[in-house]
Amino acid sequence: MVERKNSHLQSTLFAGISERFPVLGIRLLPYVLEGVAGARSNYERSQCFLVFSALLKQKAALGAKGEGLLPHLPLIKGAFAMGLLAVRFGRGIKAKEMLPVLQCAHAVCVFLLRTAKLPCAKVREVFYDSTVTARQLTLPTLTKGDGTTTKSTYPYPEPIDPRDTSRRLLNVLEELLPFHVASTKIANLSRQLFTLLQVQLPVAIRPKQQPAKKTKPKEGRTKK
Repeated sequence: MVERKNSHLQSTLFAGISERFPVLGIRLLPYVLEGVAGARSNYERSQCFLVFSALLKQKAALGAKGEGLLPHLPLIKGAFAMGLLAVRFGRGIKAKEMLPVLQCAHAVCVFLLRTAKLPCAKVREVFYDSTVTARQLTLPTLTKGDGTTTKSTYPYPEPIDPRDTSRRLLNVLEELLPFHVASTKIANLSRQLFTLLQVQLPVAIRPKQQPAKKTKPKEGRTKK
C-alpha cells in the first residue's frame, strides 16, 4: 500500500472509510501496520500511525474484548519497534516526528489494558524488553569543510541497521528522550506510557522534586 514509489497515503481517507465501514477498516489494519516498515518517508510513516489511531476508535468492530485487535499483536509490536526510525536514523529530524507514534502507542496501551483486559505484563512485552540495556548516546562533534565544528543531530556513534527491531518502543525512548525533553508533549506522553506499563521512568522525564519549604514555627500568643 505504501511501498509504491509514488504512494500518497491520506489518513483522513482511511478515517472516513473506518467510520462508514468499520469492519472493512479493521480488515485494512494488517496492511497499515506493515506500511510502517514499507514507508518511504517520515510523512508516510506518521500517516500510518494516524490511520491506526483512527481504527482504534471503532470499538464495535474491534469487539467487546478486543478480539479484532489481539491477533495482530506481533505486527503491532514490530510496527512500534520501527515507529521512531525517523528520529533514530535521520539527521535533523524534529521531535514532532515522535508525536503520532506516541499518541497511537498510548491509545493502544489503554485499549489493551482496559478493553481487552490483558495483564500489564503481557502489554508491556509489546512495548518494552527488560533485558535490553539502554545505550548512553552522545551528540558527537562534526567538522565542516571550512574547519568549523558543530554538534551532530545523530546521537549514535556508529551507523546501525535502519530495520533494527531489537529494541522496542520504550527501549528506544529511554535512549532518545534526553535529546527531546525540550518538548513538553513528548515528555508528558512518554511519562504516561511508562506509567501505564509500570516501567521505571527514565531520568530525563522524572518529575523534579521540589525542595521542602521551611516553615517558621508559629509563635504562641502570650497573655499579659
